[in-house]
Amino acid sequence: MRKLLLEELWKMMASESPSHIFSIYLAVFMFLHETSLINRDRYRWARVNGLEELYSLPDQFEAVQEGANIVLSHWHYYKRGFEPLRTDWQKGEKAIRAQLKTKEREHLVEMCRYYEERGKALSRRPAITFRRELKQK
Repeated sequence: MRKLLLEELWKMMASESPSHIFSIYLAVFMFLHETSLINRDRYRWARVNGLEELYSLPDQFEAVQEGANIVLSHWHYYKRGFEPLRTDWQKGEKAIRAQLKTKEREHLVEMCRYYEERGKALSRRPAITFRRELKQK
């Protein structure tokens, strides 16, 4: 199932069709969100159980993180400079806007607002630094 899902996602990205942007955006967003939740739980579990490692199951953590980086790299390749979260959707890129349904466009506009507000809130917090580099293979 995992392989099939990733293959289908890659086919949509490789097609370069603007009609797939919303589906690809949602799939990538959901995958990265789940990755974040998994990694946060591995961190929590390590702290609760007094592990010296930053994350429990460090090999699993690194595999999940590597997969997330690969998906994110494909997303950046697919969008080729198009920034959905920074686009003025009232003007927007006509080729992309024309392919989106009204609800899809409204969802992206809402997400843009959310991330803009969240970014302002996060900029007031101290920066987080990583304490451990991923193992080199």
